[in-house]
Amino acid sequence: MLPGVNVVTTAIDEINISIELSIMQIESIGPILYAANGANLPFNIYSKAPREPVNERANPVNICYEISAKNNISINGTALDALKLFGTFIVWYLHGIGKMPKTESNRLLSMWDGAQVNT
Repeated sequence: MLPGVNVVTTAIDEINISIELSIMQIESIGPILYAANGANLPFNIYSKAPREPVNERANPVNICYEISAKNNISINGTALDALKLFGTFIVWYLHGIGKMPKTESNRLLSMWDGAQVNT
């Protein structure tokens, strides 16, 4: 529901969950970064641009954004727990800007053990 954001790939193994995103609207980077920081998740940016032509290095299609969660009980529990917290921050944001209704927000938040929205 964040404008210009799509999930490109996901990868899950016994110690890590990673999500690669395509972000075509710069306004969506801030809320994702805020949510990743709130959930103690690394937010990596890298390029898939080819060497040539050089102008492809500036094409947003070639910029990749990755959030990854590792199973580390001492820091933030399981990788799934960290991603639930990340999702909670995103839902709070979307609800706060009026992009997600209260019922849908609370449905997701209840699945992720997040604090419900009241308004």
